[in-house]
Amino acid sequence: MPSADGYAGRYILADGSIPCGFGQSSELAAVRRLSLDDGELGGALQIAVDPPANLVAAPHFAVSRSEAGFEKIMQAATLRFEWSHAATAQALTVHLAVVPHAVT
Repeated sequence: MPSADGYAGRYILADGSIPCGFGQSSELAAVRRLSLDDGELGGALQIAVDPPANLVAAPHFAVSRSEAGFEKIMQAATLRFEWSHAATAQALTVHLAVVPHAVT
């Protein structure tokens, strides 16, 4: 997502709260819905899971060499959803949707 660790890339939970941006790490419990909102793209990737999952979100950085020396560059946001074995004994459902921002 183009916003990477800039101010326009953020995670939004089902209740509308924003735990952090793509450039920060976060660990959340019992997540049902999550939006990866990107202001540069003008939309969001919405993820819904059932049963709820623990989520570990973190940026993925690489090191690049340039004329100025070494630079740390964010390459991606990584998401790891975790379920207990008991929670996944039944059905596991994951929904993904790309939702454009409303044009004003």
